[in-house]
This record gives sequence, C-alpha cells and structure tokens, in this order.
Amino acid sequence: MLQVCQLWSHVRLQLDRSLSPPVFSTLDDAGRELAPDTAVIGNFDGVHIGHRKLFSFARGIGRRVVAVTFTPHPAAFFHKFDYRPLAPEVWKLVRLFEAGADGVANLPFSAEFARMPAESFAAALVGALRVSNVAVGEDFHFGTGREGDIALLEACLGRFGARLHVLPLESIGGRPVHSRTIREALSAGDLETANAMLGGPYTLHGEVEQGFGWGRKLGFPTANLRTEQWIPADGVYAATARVGTQPVACAFSIGRRETLGDDLPLALEAHLLDFDGDVYGHPISVCLHRFLRRQIRFGSQAALIRQVHLDVAQVAAYFGGSHGHP
Repeated sequence: MLQVCQLWSHVRLQLDRSLSPPVFSTLDDAGRELAPDTAVIGNFDGVHIGHRKLFSFARGIGRRVVAVTFTPHPAAFFHKFDYRPLAPEVWKLVRLFEAGADGVANLPFSAEFARMPAESFAAALVGALRVSNVAVGEDFHFGTGREGDIALLEACLGRFGARLHVLPLESIGGRPVHSRTIREALSAGDLETANAMLGGPYTLHGEVEQGFGWGRKLGFPTANLRTEQWIPADGVYAATARVGTQPVACAFSIGRRETLGDDLPLALEAHLLDFDGDVYGHPISVCLHRFLRRQIRFGSQAALIRQVHLDVAQVAAYFGGSHGHP
C-alpha cells in the first residue's frame, strides 16, 4: 500500500482531476456510484492508440464512460510467457483517465473469475453497470477459455437490451496495433514503431536503486532504475528522465556492461545531463525517444569512455543541443 500511495503522489502531477480518482473493484460499485451508460472493455496494456480510439468513440456515443479492466493481467495470472506489463497498474489507470474514462472498474482476475461462462459475464456487465452501450476491439474475447467472441457477446448483450460496438484494429506499417506487437518492436530495438503505436514515448517507471558506482568512476554517474515493466532491447537510448516535476535529458543504457566484466546482471542506467540532485530511493520515469546504438564490448575502459562522450553528445543534439532540460 505504501508503494501505491507513493506512486499516486508521483502521478498526481499527471492528472488534472480529483485526488481520489473513481476506481472500483466491483461492477456493482461502479454501476451504483458512477452510473455509466457506456462501457469500454479490455486489458488496456500500454493504453495504446487503439485503446484511445475506443474511448474517443465511446465519448461520442455515451454520456458517462466506464473502463472495465482486470488485475492482474490474465497473461500474468496464467503465467503466459515472461509477462511484464507495458506500464505499471497505477500508470495504466492514469492513462485510462487521460484517454477519456470517467471511472474504472478494475476487476480482480482470479481462478473463479476465469471460470465464469461468457453469458454470465455479459449478464453481470449489464446487470451491475446498467449500460446501454459496450465498446470493444475486434480481437476481444472473454469467458472461460476465451470462449466468448464478438458474436456471442453481441447476442448476450442484446438479450439484456445493450448494444455492442466493435472497432477494427488500428495498424501502422501493415502491422496491427496490439500490446504484443509493441513488445515485439521494443525487443527488436524498433522504438519508432513502438512509440508510434503507443502514441508517445515508451516510458519506464520505477525507483532509483543503489548501483555499484561504476558510472561515477568512469565520469558518468547514473541513476539505476528498478522496474517490473517490459524491458526493451539492450542498447543506448536518447531519453528524458522525470524525477519530481522537471524532465531532464539523459543517455539511457540497457545492458550487462560487458566491458566491465563477465556475467554481470542486466542494468538500466540513466546518465542525467547537467543534473546533480540526490535521486536514490525516489520514483523515476524514463521516456525513451530514440534508439541510438546496440551494446558492444569495448577493448578498454578508455574506449568505452570515448563512446559514452559521443552518446551524450548525440543525446544533447537530439534535444536541440541542450544539456539538461529538453
């Protein structure tokens, strides 16, 4: 709870809303307190441009819009692949409000919930929320074993007097906008595609942890980020870091520091340009703007230092020649 409260204190700066956003853990509470007429359903991992289109549509047909989503993500619950979210849950909630939700029904995903038949879910949705419109993407599935498809949902909702609206998937470069596609792009170092699908720079949120001090010894002190999110490809990125309210340009490195030794753990390190504050233990958000280069093993520390100087110069040039605030 303390960590969530600290994160809410941090993300309040991103919300032009009440300090107590309307987030509910049951459909009954959301229906009673929010009285929505339109629901948008999904996992909303990353709250990408496809999700935002759904909310834009919902706001055009509804008076009060509720987002219906699930925690944890079903992929995390069922331990599918090495699942990591594209954003922490608290940031997902922030983005849902930014996208246009008036409230969020953040439903606990459990074994019991996973066994719920598709028609029972539809009945609960309309019975508790009393919505007349439901909007989903064309790849939406629900119910036990994902048995519920668009046709079944439409039929179920129709029996309760609600209308289903299905929006086609967005695409960029012939690829569907989907959280899976975004992960693939991030893992391939294709930050341009990932950011286009997200509608902005991929952002890693977490806390600054104590490192080994190697960056400082090389003349480039770093803030070491600890995060539970999906980690992009190893490499060096032009980024901005936000500690508190002010964004600061930084050279951001993801890798195992092979020049300094063998079998070192993966490190996420931000060298903040022209910044001398104490950031240890503080929340930090790092926005990745451009992929600069892959990680390589240098022949010496001197060669590594020369390259880092070049990386920092590239970052400064990317942000208009400014060392510090972009």
